[in-house]
Amino acid sequence: MEIEQIKPKKPNFLLIVALFCVTILLIFVLAWCFLDFDSGHLGLRHHTQHPTSRLEIPATSELPA
Repeated sequence: MEIEQIKPKKPNFLLIVALFCVTILLIFVLAWCFLDFDSGHLGLRHHTQHPTSRLEIPATSELPA
């Protein structure tokens, strides 16, 4: 049998759709694990601010005259 007589295999549509669904599901699960959707803001879950790394402006009554 010659090479020209062998028909090529057609792509398996069900396999492609199943792999796409698994990939999208994996992306959503990873996003849910690593991102924090707290109060409408999107940020990394493991990021915490150090208490001394923020700027605190004193009230006007505490400023020296």
